[in-house]
Amino acid sequence: MKPRPQTPETEQSAAPAARNPAQNRRRAGLLLGCAALMALLAAVPLGWFALSDAALLDRPAAMTQPYESVTPSGDDFYLIRQLRTQAELVNVDYTGSTKVTGGTIYTPSGDEMMAMRQDYTMAQYADGLLVSLEEAGVLPSDWVYTARNQLSVDGYTIWYSMDSLGFLRLCRFEPGSGVLTLQIIVESRTGKPVNLFIASDLPLSEPDAAAVLPAWIQFNELDGLGDWEAPANTDFAENGLYSARGGVMASADAVGPADWGEQTLYGLCMNLGLWEPNPVEPAELPQGWQVGNLRKAQSGPFVFQPTGYSGGFGVLCGLTPDGMQVACGYPGCGHDSPACPAWVAAYGLYHTATINNQIYLLYSGQSRSNREYMADEFLQGEEYATLLSEVQRLGTENDVLGLEESVRLATQPARIETLDENWMVRSWCNERDSDDMVYWDWEDGEALYSTESDYEITGYVPSVTLYRTPLDGGETMSLPLPEGNELELLGGSYALLSRHITAVDLEALARNGSNRLSYYVSVADQIGYTLYDLNTGESRTLMTVPNTATETIYPVYMTDDALYYTQYLEWNESYQAYMGMSITRLDLKTGERRSLLDEEIGAELSWGYRCVMLEDGERSYLCMSVENGINTGSYRMLVLDLTSEETWIADDWIAGPNSSSVMASLVDLRDGLLYAILGYEDRSSMYANYGYTVPVYGTIPWQDYLAGSEDWTYIEPWDGSPNPMDAEGIAAWQSALGLG
Repeated sequence: MKPRPQTPETEQSAAPAARNPAQNRRRAGLLLGCAALMALLAAVPLGWFALSDAALLDRPAAMTQPYESVTPSGDDFYLIRQLRTQAELVNVDYTGSTKVTGGTIYTPSGDEMMAMRQDYTMAQYADGLLVSLEEAGVLPSDWVYTARNQLSVDGYTIWYSMDSLGFLRLCRFEPGSGVLTLQIIVESRTGKPVNLFIASDLPLSEPDAAAVLPAWIQFNELDGLGDWEAPANTDFAENGLYSARGGVMASADAVGPADWGEQTLYGLCMNLGLWEPNPVEPAELPQGWQVGNLRKAQSGPFVFQPTGYSGGFGVLCGLTPDGMQVACGYPGCGHDSPACPAWVAAYGLYHTATINNQIYLLYSGQSRSNREYMADEFLQGEEYATLLSEVQRLGTENDVLGLEESVRLATQPARIETLDENWMVRSWCNERDSDDMVYWDWEDGEALYSTESDYEITGYVPSVTLYRTPLDGGETMSLPLPEGNELELLGGSYALLSRHITAVDLEALARNGSNRLSYYVSVADQIGYTLYDLNTGESRTLMTVPNTATETIYPVYMTDDALYYTQYLEWNESYQAYMGMSITRLDLKTGERRSLLDEEIGAELSWGYRCVMLEDGERSYLCMSVENGINTGSYRMLVLDLTSEETWIADDWIAGPNSSSVMASLVDLRDGLLYAILGYEDRSSMYANYGYTVPVYGTIPWQDYLAGSEDWTYIEPWDGSPNPMDAEGIAAWQSALGLG
C-alpha cells in the first residue's frame, strides 16, 4: 500500500497542540483536576479505616473465639503412624481375633534364621547406616566399630525379613552358636531405624542418653514434636526421652554382662516405640481383705515321724530334750490307725505349722489334672488293684490303711487340718481348690497365704496372685499383684516385687514367641524393686539397681520397718566366679542403708543355697548357708541377730556316721536350744513291708553352737509304744513344748 500523501488537512490534524496552545492548556488542567479528585476519593476509605482502627485500639473488645496454634501430634509423622499400625496388627495377630492378611508380622518377632532370608548385600546397607548414625552422634564410636567389624569379618551371616508394613529387620548371628549379635530394624520407606542392638564380648562405653537420644530423635526427624523430656518417676527417667504428643519413647541402654551359651556378652540396646506413662493407682482390694504381720509358717516343735509303708504314713510328734511325744491326748492309744488324731498319711503333706500355740497340718494337694486322673482312672484301674493286693500280702493292716488313706488324699484339693488344744480331735480347717499344688508358706496368725504365678505371655511377664485362706474356715480371698512383676518376698504387710527394665519391648517379644526373649531378659540393664502395701494397694519404687552380679540384690527377710538383702562383692578372675558377700539393712521409712557384715569376713564367703529364720522368744536370727571361698565344698552357717545386729560364723556340719548339714536340717530354736536332724536310721529290717528311714534328732544349746561346740545331745525317738499319758501328763508335755 502506498503511503498517504500529506495534505494541509492531514498536517493540521496530526499536530493540533502545536498550532493551538490555549486549547492544550485547558486539557492539561482537566487532567490535573481529575487526578486530584481521584486522590481525594482514594484517601476517603484510608481515612475511614484509620479512624476505625484508632477507635478499636482505644477500646478493647472481647474475642468470641481465641486463637489456637497448631500443635503437632503423632498423626503428623509417618514413622509414628507406622509404629501404631504395627502395634495394632501385632496385637491382632497375637489374639487371633481377626485374621491378618499380607506378609507375616516379623516385627518384633521373626528373629529366627529359619524365618528370615540371607543376603550379604544387606551387610553393605547396614554398614552405611551405622556410619551415618555415628556421624550424627547417635551411636558411640566403639559400638559402631564392633558392629562394623562383625559385618566385615562375616557379613555373609546377615539375615533379613520384611513385614507387611515395610519394616526391615537385619540380623547378624554368631556362626556356630547362632547367638544374635547385631539387629537393626528400619522403617524402609523413610529409612529411619526404630531398634538397634549390638552385642560385644567386652564391656564398652555407656551411651550418654542426654546426648545420644536427642541426636537419634533428630536423625529420625521427630524433633518437630517439640516436647521430648525425660519421663520422671518411671523406669526410663535416666535413659529415656518421651513425647506425650507423639506417644513414643526413645531409650538407650548398655546392658550385661550375661551368659549366653558358652559366651559372656554385653549389649547396647536402643529402642523407639509407642509408650504411655502408666501411673500406678492404688489397687482395688477385695472387700474385707486385711493382712496382719506376715511371717514364714514355721513347723515349731512338731515333726512327722514315719512308721510304715515306705514312710507313707506315720505320727505327729513333739520334740523336747527328754524325748519325742506323740501329739495324741487319748491315754492308751496305739497311734496306729486313722482313729488317732496324730496318725498322718504323708501323701501331699507339705509341712506342719505351729500358729498361736496350735498345730496345723498343711497339705499341698495335687494339680487338678492329677486329682482327676487318680479319681477317674487310677482308683478304677488294674494298677491300683495290683498295688493294694501286694501291700495286703506283704504289709500290715496299718499299711493297707495308710495306702487307702494316701490314695484318698490324692484326690482331694489342698487343705488345712488342725488339732484341738487337748490333742484329741483333728478336724478340717479350710481348703483351696486350685489348678496347681498349693504351697502354704506364710501366715499372720489368722490366715495362711499362698501364691500362684501365671505366665500368660510366654516366658517372661508373670501374673502373680496372692491368696489368703482364713484359719477359721472362712472364704479364701485373692489379690492379683501388679502385673509384670516377680514376687521376691513377703514380710510385715508388704510384698516386695521386682521387674526387668530394658530398652527392648519385652512384652511384645514375649507375646510373639520370640526365641531371643530369654537373652533380652538376661541382659536387662536394670532391675526395679517395688514395695507393695498389701493393706492399701499402694506401690512405691524402692530402688533400681544395675542388672549385674555385684549390683543385683538378693532379698532374704523383710518386716514393716526394714528389708535385709545380700550382694556379691567382686568378680574373681582366677576362679571365673563371683565371691564375697555383704548384708545390708535398708530402712523402709527413711531409706537409710547400713552394712551388717564386716567386709573382711564377707570377702572370704560366697552366697550359699538356703536362708532360714529362727525365733526364740523376742529374738530373731537370720541363718544363711555360705561357702568358704569358691568351689571348696566347705559350707558354714552365717548367723545374724536381727536385734543386736551381731554376726557369727558357725559350723554347718554335724560329724558322725550320718553326717549332715545343719542348714539343711534345722527344725526349731526354743528356750535357748537348737533342734536339728542329726541323720537317718534305716527301719527296713523291723517290718515285713517296704523299707523306709526315719530322721534322728538332736539338740544343742544355741550359744554353745555359735561358739563352735559340736556337743549335740541325741533325742530318744518314739519307740512305738501306746500313749502312757493322761490329760495331766499331756498338759505337762505341751508346756515343755512351749505351748502352755
